[in-house]
Amino acid sequence: MTFNHSEESTIISEATTVTFNVTTTEDSKIDLTVNGNSIASLNKGTSLSKAYTFNAKGTYEVKATANSGKETTEETNTTEATE
Repeated sequence: MTFNHSEESTIISEATTVTFNVTTTEDSKIDLTVNGNSIASLNKGTSLSKAYTFNAKGTYEVKATANSGKETTEETNTTEATE
């Protein structure tokens, strides 16, 4: 699984929309969460893309999970929004 985002830095200083991209090599159920809350999911496929706007100061854990039915893979990105 590949998990990346559109911003060069994971520290942002104003309201910023970041596009997260998840790709897998085989059909999988893909979930994308921010601080444990689902922002996007795909029941079966190899790619998921979602734009998310960070509006408030704080630290955000963005997690991508892919389950192919054979194995589950997770990757986490921490983004910090400062004033």
